[in-house]
Amino acid sequence: MRIFRHIMLLIAAALAAGCMEADYTASTTPLVVDGWIDAGGHPVVMVSKTLSPTEVVQEAATVASKMVGNAHVFVSDGTTRVELEGRRDDSYFPPYIYTTDAITGEAGKTYRLEVVSPGINAWAETSIPAPVQLDSLVATVSSRYDSLYTLHAYLKDNPATRDYYKVFTMVEGLNTSWNSSFMGIVDDETVQGQYLKIPVARGMGILEKYRQPLFREGETVHVKFCTVDAASYEYWRTYDDISAFARNPFFPVTENAACNVHGALGFWGGYGASFYQITIQ
Repeated sequence: MRIFRHIMLLIAAALAAGCMEADYTASTTPLVVDGWIDAGGHPVVMVSKTLSPTEVVQEAATVASKMVGNAHVFVSDGTTRVELEGRRDDSYFPPYIYTTDAITGEAGKTYRLEVVSPGINAWAETSIPAPVQLDSLVATVSSRYDSLYTLHAYLKDNPATRDYYKVFTMVEGLNTSWNSSFMGIVDDETVQGQYLKIPVARGMGILEKYRQPLFREGETVHVKFCTVDAASYEYWRTYDDISAFARNPFFPVTENAACNVHGALGFWGGYGASFYQITIQ
């Protein structure tokens, strides 16, 4: 997820400093891990150093300087354990990832991530739920801006299972990796068995300063629609809450990012992903 794609590194570093894990602090474990694995895809992991709350980020180079290129990163599926290869990849920012084509994500499996860096041994586990297919994607002229469009995904929820859904977007020609669709996280607990209409907002790139959730005519939008496990749902729910309310004095954030990495900060997620595209007409 893709993550991140996704998955987000600058925001993840800022949010992860307040992760719920109580057995470490940013001062003793200065690593942020941001990784994901899709059903049918290969693992992607980004490793960086934390940003201090006192640091002022004025240039992309400040963030890029935080990436860690000498870690040892491993992923196992219970049978095979593989060390990921670190390499430059300009599709992401910072442009350095750890990945391998020796492991392919499969629905129903659990994947363990291990990150070894001087003085740090971090790990996390995630599972990949079975992908769920959308019935349709529909673009509609915005009720407020007649030159912009809203986008919605439709599907019939399975009443027999407890499902969590997460949405990512990528606009052709503008984005090179998946961005989290703002508030694109759904728990079907209260709507089981119903026909769902899920808003698909434009994802915000890591270097963007202005959030524009709508789409323009002629844009080709790629949508990554995912099922996720409960831990991944909690991460994205708290991530969206912090993104939405961190600067709002009337709705203060009262909880920290629900990270699932032990021994460092960050998130490792598995996605039952299905992919779509629509040209806004």
